[in-house]
Amino acid sequence: MADFRAGEVKEPSTSLSSLQRFPITTLKIDRSFVSEILVTSQGATIVRAIVSMGNELGLRTIAEGVETAEQEIFLKNLGCNAAQGYKYSSPDFAAASATHAVQSSSNR
Repeated sequence: MADFRAGEVKEPSTSLSSLQRFPITTLKIDRSFVSEILVTSQGATIVRAIVSMGNELGLRTIAEGVETAEQEIFLKNLGCNAAQGYKYSSPDFAAASATHAVQSSSNR
């Protein structure tokens, strides 16, 4: 599965033009954006735009670094497909487990 990490500047392939050049199936939202969604309007706007773009392009969206129920609810309401972060497991367990669907994790 090919993925595109929105906000990850370490990879040269994170240019938006990658969305057209490569067979990308997943759009990951960097934790630096997720941490700002409830703090600043700019952070919320950026994440909203990423999720919207992913949904419009038919890509699966995964938010990284979700730590609170409030962040999870915000992402779910935007239509984000899945999430990763401390809310679901510690880093030790996270390496062995995976991504949690945002829609099914509201009972945690």
